Amino acid sequence: MKPALARIVLFVRDAASLAEWYRDVLGLTTKYDGLDEGWIELDAGGTCTLALHTLDDPKPAHAEIAFAVDDVEATRQELVNKGVDMHNEVLTWRHYQYCKGKDPQGNIFQIINARSPIADPNPTTTTPNQ
Repeated sequence: MKPALARIVLFVRDAASLAEWYRDVLGLTTKYDGLDEGWIELDAGGTCTLALHTLDDPKPAHAEIAFAVDDVEATRQELVNKGVDMHNEVLTWRHYQYCKGKDPQGNIFQIINARSPIADPNPTTTTPNQ
């Protein structure tokens, strides 16, 4: 069995307003609208969705959502221009370029270079399975 990541669920205070932010600022689209039940799924590209689930008192959890982009620096500047709380610089770790930001409810997300082995479904080099 080899499971595939299908959904990331964030338990939030207000799914509707946060979904609006992810649509307006990051350009995600609605895949399933169940806001009458406190649930919405956004198309996060590929086969994974970002689900937002409203809870009265969500417990904090540490998770970071990474969105692949073509140009990390340009995307970072575009998000800063839209008023998004972004880290001051693009960071490099091994072959990754990335930058972290926060959505309006404090959830941390990353923008990463699209050509990283994690973000690229057809990498030019392969690594052995561990």
